[in-house]
Amino acid sequence: MMSLSSKIVKRSNLRPKIFMSESQLPKRENATRPWQNGKPTQTLLDIARGDAEGVLSRAADEAEQIKKAAWAEGYREGLATARAATASHLDLLADLAQQARADGDELIKNAEQQVVEIVIDAIRKLISSELATNPEAVVATIREIMEGVAANSVVRILVSHEDYALVLPFWEERSQESPAFRHIELVADEKLSGGSCIIDTRSGLIDARVETKLSEMENAFWGAARGWR
Repeated sequence: MMSLSSKIVKRSNLRPKIFMSESQLPKRENATRPWQNGKPTQTLLDIARGDAEGVLSRAADEAEQIKKAAWAEGYREGLATARAATASHLDLLADLAQQARADGDELIKNAEQQVVEIVIDAIRKLISSELATNPEAVVATIREIMEGVAANSVVRILVSHEDYALVLPFWEERSQESPAFRHIELVADEKLSGGSCIIDTRSGLIDARVETKLSEMENAFWGAARGWR
């Protein structure tokens, strides 16, 4: 049977509980004190709200950085697209300018042709009118040619059938004045039109046909038109 003294010794090994007031507790710097003066100073909701605000702030910063990066990337892509579009537009403008230049050259060419044709047509009408009002114009042409050549070099004078009767008096008159003129033959050529004549000399033909004169005028006008470009 255990004695009373042994029980006392065993109980003496037990550590006594020490009760301390709040003022006696060791203080820690920056310690969170949810209670002060009997009132709560910071609730769990406040702590959670602070953490949430921090997360939102960091998320906003990251979103702003992502936005700036996306804007920069979009700017570069947009700039590249704009440059490509500008280059395409410049190529199109160059093509249009070249086409306009070609159209302008063609327009000028057509206008020049129309102008020359109008001038030639006007000259034809003028000559026709002159021959109609002055049928002896062919005589003036022959007289002008004969003044520039030696009579003894002329073999024959060819005129149209309708002009033969007009030229004959001139030929007879000149034959009486110059013995050399008597050897010149006056020929009516059915191939010649009114107002035309051909002087056949020993050195070649002097073509005084109306068509030849018009052709020479046309060539002269075309040459001048090409010089205007």
